[in-house]
Amino acid sequence: MTSQWKSFVNYRVGDQVQNGSSVIYGCILVNTNEPPPNPTYWNVITPVGTGLTSLQALTSADNGGNLVLASPTATFTTTPSTGTIDMTIAYPIVPDAPTTSYASFYSNTTQVLASGAETLLTYDAKSIGSADITIGVFPSSLITVVNGGIYKFLFSIQVDRTGLLTGDFQAWIRVNGTDVPESNTQVIVNQNIQTLSTCEFIVDIGAGQTIEVVCWSNSANNQALAVPISPTTPVAIPSIIANIYKLAPPPTPP
Repeated sequence: MTSQWKSFVNYRVGDQVQNGSSVIYGCILVNTNEPPPNPTYWNVITPVGTGLTSLQALTSADNGGNLVLASPTATFTTTPSTGTIDMTIAYPIVPDAPTTSYASFYSNTTQVLASGAETLLTYDAKSIGSADITIGVFPSSLITVVNGGIYKFLFSIQVDRTGLLTGDFQAWIRVNGTDVPESNTQVIVNQNIQTLSTCEFIVDIGAGQTIEVVCWSNSANNQALAVPISPTTPVAIPSIIANIYKLAPPPTPP
């Protein structure tokens, strides 16, 4: 707390006073009847018009008269000198953006699913994304991440059936050649009725590893359907869209 200087008060280090003006002085040496701005006993804390209102705290750091002023964005360490303040500023490290690794891939090609066997869905374009999430040569099923970490991966497949009756369609994800446990999904597809199969996963992908979407069908009549622009389709429909972005760095080993 700041008070007006009084000649009869025994001031201790860290006491703060004003002496007939808005200038605030901090006691740097125990004294009585030594009025500011005597630099032997007093140090200027803030001149007139400076923004103490933006500071959260003002405290005495040591008996040498050093003061620490803390604000929401920086720490200010002051060193006393004759009538001035020598100030050094240490700013905190600015955190990174939520993610700098992201990408979106799609395919404008209809992909017929093998009967009773696996089919790896491929992409033929990248709509947006950072340089560290790539596909080597289009078309390809393999999305490669340069930097390892925890990623969110979402895919949407436009599933269609051209044959009679119904068909079984399943889709799951594979990381670096290994199926991810409990990542499979299933839909029953009816003839000429499109079904959108959309799934989202959070997975640990190592540096340089790949992720891909694997499908299985019990009939060759099932397909991932792409629809081009037409009078009845104002925006093209990809057969598959896959979005991926990094959530966090790799987990720390136990």
